[in-house]
Amino acid sequence: MRQDELEGLPYPLTDEELEVLRREAERSLDDKIEMLKVVSDPIRLRILTILRKREVCVCVLVHLLGVRHSTLSYHLRLLKEAGLVDSERKGGFQVYALTPEGRFLIELLVRTF
Repeated sequence: MRQDELEGLPYPLTDEELEVLRREAERSLDDKIEMLKVVSDPIRLRILTILRKREVCVCVLVHLLGVRHSTLSYHLRLLKEAGLVDSERKGGFQVYALTPEGRFLIELLVRTF
């Protein structure tokens, strides 16, 4: 937008201010798009739905989802990289739970849809 076009706006901004806003909007949008890609997969959405109720070990997720361990590991890795789930070792089991961000997102999805 040229400076002469900006002068007619009810709330004028400098070129620098507009560029900062444009970059922030793009960065923010990119993050949201990536997050939506992660949760758009049916298996990952089912994992989040299960973990919404309680933390569970990998063996329980394999049983409930009817997928191979390698398939589940792939989906859990993507969810973990997105910051939606976390895991810890409890006894001989790897247990997964929602992060606060994951809980917020699944609750939002449940309420919205």
